[in-house]
Amino acid sequence: MKDLHDLNLPSEFFTTIKKISEEIQIECIYLLGAIEKNEKINSIYVSKSIAKANIILYHLLIVKKSEEKKNEDAIQTKIEVLTKNFVPMIAWSMSSQNFIEQIHNNEYFASYIMRKGHLCFGVPLVEKESTPQLPPKSCDATKWVKRAKEFLAGAELFLVRKEFRLAVFMLHQAAEQSYIGHIHAMTGYKAAIHNLHRLHQYTLQLSFEDSAIFPRDNENEERLFQLLKRSYVDSRYATDFYIAQSDLKILFERIKRLSEIALPSIWEIEH
Repeated sequence: MKDLHDLNLPSEFFTTIKKISEEIQIECIYLLGAIEKNEKINSIYVSKSIAKANIILYHLLIVKKSEEKKNEDAIQTKIEVLTKNFVPMIAWSMSSQNFIEQIHNNEYFASYIMRKGHLCFGVPLVEKESTPQLPPKSCDATKWVKRAKEFLAGAELFLVRKEFRLAVFMLHQAAEQSYIGHIHAMTGYKAAIHNLHRLHQYTLQLSFEDSAIFPRDNENEERLFQLLKRSYVDSRYATDFYIAQSDLKILFERIKRLSEIALPSIWEIEH
């Protein structure tokens, strides 16, 4: 991995960061990684380098002030608006109190970012020299993967019964749990959203396997992903929602694979 501190970040990056700080009450921002057009990754979590000119996505951690009431989803929505004329940015967020508590409790997520993340706005809330030695990863992500397996079992049953709307809702839940479990296993971060598009983006810096399951690189691939994403609400409440059995079978196999991706990383942590 190329050190993020060595990236020659463009001036537009810092202009955009300044705009974000004017709209959200922020203590500090860390750059965690960036994605390149050809899917190479430069991230504190993997070991692939990128060239600046090809960056198509930046990944941030926003440490917000205690008085900032926007949740993770609202903050990301605001960032999407502010970055529409620049390279997109996705952001994890947490309160300054939570971040400092994690440092003092020597929890992996915040402790790792203190050491490896690139501070691009604000000042450190805790000096690196005063933090304990980086702890090993601890993982309770197994519960999410177990839930994903149960949702998959439910989807399979509803497929047999030809209850396709219920089946795809179960697949959405299985995908959501798989993404959250994988993110937590790799980073220690607990994503608190249901939006599959954002969960999918979060995993881009963690694994090539995730993006390969839903490449979203042509019209049909995007249609499949959006069908799954919409099913969280529409499969239960929209009278005109429809999904073909053939699409269900494709989604079932892909989400089954998605649920399996997190298992090796969880197993390595727990054993």
